[in-house]
Amino acid sequence: MTGRATKASAEDWIEAAEAMLIETGASEVKVDRVSRRIRVTRGSFYHYFKDREDLLDCLLKRWEEKNLFISLDEQPTTQSEAKLAIITMSSRLQDERHFNPELDLAVRDWARNSPKAARAVRRVDKQRMADLTRLLETLGYDGKEASMRARIYYFHQIGYYGMRLHEQQTKKARREELEDYLGALCGRLYRETPLPADAGN
Repeated sequence: MTGRATKASAEDWIEAAEAMLIETGASEVKVDRVSRRIRVTRGSFYHYFKDREDLLDCLLKRWEEKNLFISLDEQPTTQSEAKLAIITMSSRLQDERHFNPELDLAVRDWARNSPKAARAVRRVDKQRMADLTRLLETLGYDGKEASMRARIYYFHQIGYYGMRLHEQQTKKARREELEDYLGALCGRLYRETPLPADAGN
């Protein structure tokens, strides 16, 4: 199909900008290049955004709100529920559901040269580790150890993506290793805590 698309929504612009961010980096996300990608005129851009900076702000906001490191259907209230939540969260990370590691890496790379992106990364990292800490506290660790193990888990996972190890393993291989990893990362209380009686239902 050739020619120009008749119109594009704000979401079309943001999705195209996100794809370019992953492929080529933030410096290459320019209005004319995004417009060519979605086959619309530059003029339509200004129906939704004030300028390129506004588009980049929307891109950061989308990353913060949509690229969920911790994706749970509900918050656990017991040790057994916390263990199941850790397994669920980790399985979704492995399967890259709700979380795109390539987008996360692209934003982190962007943050090296953008104070605004760097602030967003710090804010997101802080929130993710706070959420992990609460999860590990529910598993039974005290605040200090929960915080330490949250950092270990988080830094391991981000480093795993940064070294692109996720590209070297099949999802099946990752799933087979998951329980051993979680036992090492989350410690004795994880290993000793039983799953909820209805976990398989």
